[in-house]
Amino acid sequence: RPPAKPQDDALLARWALDGTVDGGGTYRGTNAPVFADARLGRALTFDGASHAELGTSAAFDRTNAMTLAVWVKLQGDGAILSRMEKAPGYRGFDLMVADRRLQAHLSHAWPDDALKVRSREQFPQNQWLHVIVSYDGSGKASGVKLHVNGRARELEVEKDQLRESMATAEPLRLGSRNGEAFFTGQVDDVRLYGRVLPASEAVALTWEGYLPILAKSRGTRSDEERAD
Repeated sequence: RPPAKPQDDALLARWALDGTVDGGGTYRGTNAPVFADARLGRALTFDGASHAELGTSAAFDRTNAMTLAVWVKLQGDGAILSRMEKAPGYRGFDLMVADRRLQAHLSHAWPDDALKVRSREQFPQNQWLHVIVSYDGSGKASGVKLHVNGRARELEVEKDQLRESMATAEPLRLGSRNGEAFFTGQVDDVRLYGRVLPASEAVALTWEGYLPILAKSRGTRSDEERAD
């Protein structure tokens, strides 16, 4: 039986990306934005040279609990989501992929005042993944958790000391950092919460993306849906 519907408590922002960069966002690329079929409606495609800016409403600092939730299809490296300044300090936070491993940075001044964790396992490309990264406001890497497709994943800690503020005036971006780390793949249904989501809600959010597939008969599902 499917889990209970996810709670919207402390849901600060959500971008469905169903054919438009909603919420007043702006797409920046050489060509018009491309949207593709996804788990929940449509997804925005990133070609390794484009990104979207979603404004500055999602403001988090070192002592704030938060959760980032997103459906993503990996096709290359780069920043899936970021709100981060340029080098050398890289002040802010991000969710990235490198060598098919997910990683998160929370930084005041890289590398001496920052957190960095990455997944021990590599994740497949060209498959939809539901990714949740949460942070409990402790300033410690142990306060960062990763769930993929509703399951907690083991993390490797590379930096473990965030003492000062990570607040920044940079906008929230999809598909890049500020002028670098451009992502190749697809992104859908981005949600930002002002709390740490429990494991039960990580499962519930993942189930939302599978319910439309389960509602179809096997003969009407696409090859990708049958594989999942």
